[in-house]
Amino acid sequence: MLLTIVAFVVALGLLIAVHEYGHYRVAVACGVKVLRFSVGFGRPLLRWQPKGSPTEFVIGAFPLGGYVRMLDEREAPVEPHERHLAFNTQAAQIPGSHRGCWPAGQPVVGGASVFGSELEWRPGTQGGAGQPRCRLHCPERWFARR
Repeated sequence: MLLTIVAFVVALGLLIAVHEYGHYRVAVACGVKVLRFSVGFGRPLLRWQPKGSPTEFVIGAFPLGGYVRMLDEREAPVEPHERHLAFNTQAAQIPGSHRGCWPAGQPVVGGASVFGSELEWRPGTQGGAGQPRCRLHCPERWFARR
């Protein structure tokens, strides 16, 4: 039971991290300054800022969501020399980017989850003693006549 709960929390955290990373990548690609990339809410458990990066990365205590905080004049005053990096000055291209990413990304995520769940790793001796092997297990129902 405890292992199931831990596995659920880890899986949820990974799903949220991948989702938020999509927002982060689109913002960076559109030239928006990202101030914080956070997975989870509540008290920060881990916080770091890579050298030369304006973005602070945070892992929160409760992995039930996340957010990407961007520079925005509607949220706080922005220095004049950074105005071109603000979200509200780039807002016209960002929603269009998200509309394009959603349909393109769904088959990739769906396919990876279906085929990833069917990968079967077994220790074996294929190709030499003690080398692991991987085989893709396709359920017969996928190829059954209907």
